[in-house]
Amino acid sequence: TFVLLAQTTMAIGCLQSSKQLHSSLLFGILRLPIRFFDTTPSGRILNRFSKDIDTVDNVLPPNLRAWLFCLAG
Repeated sequence: TFVLLAQTTMAIGCLQSSKQLHSSLLFGILRLPIRFFDTTPSGRILNRFSKDIDTVDNVLPPNLRAWLFCLAG
């Protein structure tokens, strides 16, 4: 029962934090000056954005799980 509750809480927490970080990254990109978009290739912007999102989605959950296990243990 505790494991199910912990896993559900972790999944919800990771989903919420991923959404918040995605929104923050997108907001930061959209507020850049037009000059940035003129001088930086769109592929580089897209690659960097998707790499950052991939890192958040794939690195955050295992680290959060390890932190929770250390906290509970």
